[in-house]
Amino acid sequence: AALQVARREIEQVQGLETRTAALHEDLAARTSRLATTEQEVQDLLDRQTRAESVCSWVGNQTAAISGEIMDRAAPLADALFRRFDVHPTFRRFAFRPDRLRETGHLRPWVFDDLGDQDGNAVQVLSAAQLNALAVSLFLALNLEGTSRLETALLDDPVQNMDDLNVLSLIDVLRALRSRRQIVLTTHDVVLAQLLQSKLRPLVD
Repeated sequence: AALQVARREIEQVQGLETRTAALHEDLAARTSRLATTEQEVQDLLDRQTRAESVCSWVGNQTAAISGEIMDRAAPLADALFRRFDVHPTFRRFAFRPDRLRETGHLRPWVFDDLGDQDGNAVQVLSAAQLNALAVSLFLALNLEGTSRLETALLDDPVQNMDDLNVLSLIDVLRALRSRRQIVLTTHDVVLAQLLQSKLRPLVD
């Protein structure tokens, strides 16, 4: 009887040893997987750091290149915006560089030099005034660029504009027609007739 008890105890010990060995193997496997996962996490962190560095570099380059382009076009856009005379106080326009999520941005900014005020054009100007500013910027970029066609194409640029802005636009286009062939589309028959009268070809 004592021998049978001893045998059972030995079997229990052997079972415990087998379970212990299995647990050790499982622990070793989990430790290996943990080390692999930690290495993968570290690799991902390294890639994230490199990606953030690249994004920052791209953002800086984008801002710099955009800034160079807009610096050349901004004075002419400002002159055209002044000529539109769309706002009683905010009469000067420029770009303000900005960064958002590692990306370079150029904010359209308007200035009231007499009142020493300034603000984001999107928040300060009405829809019609913003449209006039957009046309000013478009024409400035068009005139600053080089093209064999020397043509400016405007698709219904008078949206939301009142009569005064439309007349200002026509005056601006008349001043530019010696440098660009103006092609303008509109749904307004009266405006088309006015444009036909005001923008007659300079030469046959």
